[in-house]
Amino acid sequence: KKLKRLEALVHVSTAYCNCNLEKIHEKIYAEPASPEGIMQLCETMSAETLNSAQMTGKLIGDRPNTYTFTKALAENLLETEGKGLPISIIRPSIVSAAWREPMPGWVDNLNGPTGIIAGALKGILRTLLCGRHLKADLVPVDVPINQMICIAWRTATKPSSSIIVYNCTSGGVNPFRWGDFEAWGYEALLFYPSKEFFWY
Repeated sequence: KKLKRLEALVHVSTAYCNCNLEKIHEKIYAEPASPEGIMQLCETMSAETLNSAQMTGKLIGDRPNTYTFTKALAENLLETEGKGLPISIIRPSIVSAAWREPMPGWVDNLNGPTGIIAGALKGILRTLLCGRHLKADLVPVDVPINQMICIAWRTATKPSSSIIVYNCTSGGVNPFRWGDFEAWGYEALLFYPSKEFFWY
């Protein structure tokens, strides 16, 4: 609110912040807990109590982890604290290597599916508990980046009285399953074998 010339703020959330719901629409859902209350707990509780499995379970409820829980909290905090500001939210699913920009296959980290591929190529990751029939909702990194640029432009040029949410996923349009990930990964492994296997 101190930035008097702020034209657009695009918050990067995740498509999984409301993964406890069957369908996720482009809207902010009711807060899982009070963001202010959670911040107060963090300031007053001991780290041992706060980081215990029991406390984590009580706080996150039916969400699978603290990542999805805190992303949902952040959306709610933006809604309450960002009233009157030009804010939008993008929710990408699992971000993977680039489709086209800056070049096909570009990646600069080992997060998400890239880490799985790297671990498998080295022979370190030999199993993965995953349903082959389930969707691996991957989006190439350049897709949400380009969408963020468009969202910033839209937020700055067509102001809204409320925060607009944009889901950035591929599973409904171009489904890719974990079984495909396994088959194509195995094919690539045979075609481009690593010279640095730890375990065959």
